[in-house]
Amino acid sequence: MNMNIQIIVDVMIGGIIAGCFSYLSSIYQDNPAAIKIAAYLWGAPLVFFYLLYIVWRSGNNTIIAFTRHAAFGTSLTVVSTLFTLFFYQYGKVPTIIANILLLLFFLFGYFYYELYNKF
Repeated sequence: MNMNIQIIVDVMIGGIIAGCFSYLSSIYQDNPAAIKIAAYLWGAPLVFFYLLYIVWRSGNNTIIAFTRHAAFGTSLTVVSTLFTLFFYQYGKVPTIIANILLLLFFLFGYFYYELYNKF
């Protein structure tokens, strides 16, 4: 398949996935289970499988590198999730600020120490 067409198809599928998440979060008032389903689909590696499908086109070595760094990023997401569960009692704004600071800390460390070249 032509590379440009493949990119368009990937964007369309990704848009559909994002649209489904948006829809599920928007119907929360009518169906409180919807947001839980959206969180589960994100937590159960739905997005990971889709990205894996995209990356696999580049070969097996790419899959190993992608999966290692995805595992590292996912472990940091678990830390952020636990951090949020602790912090939410302080309100929306402090929780968001704390999460942004944690994100910036993780991003800074990843790029400053060039972890993308380490494993």
